[in-house]
Amino acid sequence: MRGCAPIVIEFTPTWISMSKPLPNNTHPPGTPSHQAYATCLTLEAGFPLVNWSGPPTSVCARLLGYLMIYSPTAAGRTIVTNEINSCDNDEEKLHKLAQFYINHFLRACE
Repeated sequence: MRGCAPIVIEFTPTWISMSKPLPNNTHPPGTPSHQAYATCLTLEAGFPLVNWSGPPTSVCARLLGYLMIYSPTAAGRTIVTNEINSCDNDEEKLHKLAQFYINHFLRACE
């Protein structure tokens, strides 16, 4: 094709722009969604996971928390809630869950 310049797409990791902290927990106390979101808030406020090569701890927490907030359907919110709660507050499992969503959800949208 004459006159067509190559298209260059630069990938900027999603977590670079995730600087906005999670809002307060407004889920009803005693519900699975309250527990899952509290887990995200605790993870966000905690220390970085040692020997983790993925996105920073705060980004993992915010990604999971914002997935709970912005999932377009109730079924999606329930799935994310259940997955977070199934990690039993294990930071490594939560990091791996966030990495899963980055690899299979966010990158699919690139």
